[in-house]
Amino acid sequence: MDGGTAATTGTTDPAVTSVLIAGNAAVDLLHRAHLLRRLEGCSVQQFTDPAQALAWAADNDAALAIVDYMTPEFDSLEFARRFRACAGKSATPLLMVTANHVIELRHRALQAGAEDFLNKPLDGAEFFACVKITPDLRARHRQFALRAVLPAQAA
Repeated sequence: MDGGTAATTGTTDPAVTSVLIAGNAAVDLLHRAHLLRRLEGCSVQQFTDPAQALAWAADNDAALAIVDYMTPEFDSLEFARRFRACAGKSATPLLMVTANHVIELRHRALQAGAEDFLNKPLDGAEFFACVKITPDLRARHRQFALRAVLPAQAA
């Protein structure tokens, strides 16, 4: 895997489960891809170049995006803003991986569009729980938002 080459594992059907991972350290990406391979039907697109990850995201769907806070060129706050600006990505869950425990960073990341955080070093159980539940929680949030809008439109 070089700076922007996607490495796919599992199936390649994004309808099954496709996860985009971006970060600055190839070894971290390989570790996350290894963990994700344990999920049946999961395909992984991994990038060390955040600009290439965003280019892939503009043309493809992912059930989840996981990004390191520190990436080359720009940080994950900027990644989140650009990711959310891609057509159809406003509802895709975005997890941030960080060794930074500063609460203000987390607040800014939430404002930029991150759903949750994972701390480095990654704990396998926490990683799997977050990866499995975040897309479902995002879908339920959209359902509740739609239910709130529909009665208002009927009135």
